[in-house]
Amino acid sequence: MDSTSTVLIVTETDRAGAKEEQVELPSIVCQDVLRQVGHVGVTKHANVEVHEQSMHGGMAQCEPSEISSKVRLNMDRPMVLSYKYLNPNNASVVVNVHEHVSMDTLDATVDRLHYKAVVTETHTMHSFVIILQSTKLQYLELFGMPDSASMYTLLVNSVASKPVEGQNKSIVLVPLLEGLDPEAANVGSRLLTSVEMSYISTHPKPIAANETLSLSPPHLSLPISVVTATIRLPKHFVYKFDGNFVPDRDLIAPIPPSYYYQTGKRVTDTDYQFGFKDDVWPDDNVNPMESTVKIVTPQTGRSYYFHRLLVLGQELLLNATISEPQVQPKPQVKPKLSWWYTLFQ
Repeated sequence: MDSTSTVLIVTETDRAGAKEEQVELPSIVCQDVLRQVGHVGVTKHANVEVHEQSMHGGMAQCEPSEISSKVRLNMDRPMVLSYKYLNPNNASVVVNVHEHVSMDTLDATVDRLHYKAVVTETHTMHSFVIILQSTKLQYLELFGMPDSASMYTLLVNSVASKPVEGQNKSIVLVPLLEGLDPEAANVGSRLLTSVEMSYISTHPKPIAANETLSLSPPHLSLPISVVTATIRLPKHFVYKFDGNFVPDRDLIAPIPPSYYYQTGKRVTDTDYQFGFKDDVWPDDNVNPMESTVKIVTPQTGRSYYFHRLLVLGQELLLNATISEPQVQPKPQVKPKLSWWYTLFQ
């Protein structure tokens, strides 16, 4: 008489901090049976290395394909060692397990950052759009914010949110887990998150010649692939820029769009027949649940464009030195004399 049973046993062993040790594979013995045959498969985690140390008794190596599909399909990792036995009483396999130290990996990265600053005589309006990949990072740290920054507005995935103060006033924390698709976020897939933020800073005194304006965007600790900047300055001055940006005649890439993952839900009958009209049916909630006030950026001054590629933990600096425009002297035009005037010379 043959019978098959599925038994799930979970055990743990304290390694006491050892990086390498020898482990004997456990065996299951069925009592009062005439003959027992079976297979053993070994899987591992990414930071563990497993090798066979010794093998005794009626145990022999085999291919993973020889193991029952019921066992193989219930494993979420590939087998590195596989065995078959005819008698578990005399079978023994000892493996050497070595644990490697895992290295830290990136939890988030920024694909695009576009920064815009509009400068007037007394204030500067700052705004930026950030597109990043992250599902584990809870807050995005912004360093180097102006001390006089105020009147913040923030949209995360087109949903209104509020920034949080960091350890000091120059650090602002932006909550990232806002407006995400709950199903995709919980399974760990990396979604694109958009952050739109604006604020206003005040100059210590009205801008004038022989002064230097700091127009640097906020500093991020994450790697950034592409950074673009648009600076609008008053036309009646001349500016000389310095820092680690590359000047351009125009933007090298379009302004990144924002994302919105909130969708509406409709309840239908069980036997409802869907048609083409359902594809164009508007969502129940097409606007964010919480609205926010966005300051309209004035279109004034002259525009200057800059970019930077592959920023890795480096602070972005952009300074503008103000000077008066040089007045060019008007060329003197000699009067044109008539022909009869030359007769008397």
